[in-house]
Amino acid sequence: MTRKVDVTILGAGTAGLTAQELVAQKTDNYVIIDDGPLGTTCAG
Repeated sequence: MTRKVDVTILGAGTAGLTAQELVAQKTDNYVIIDDGPLGTTCAG
């Protein structure tokens, strides 16, 4: 199955989650690709 999206966000660290906030203001048709936990894990 193929899904067409308006935006693809690679990574769910600080920048990815910030991008998600901005993208979500314009469209619900986006996807985040990340194989780890959401959020910043390297800053801890």
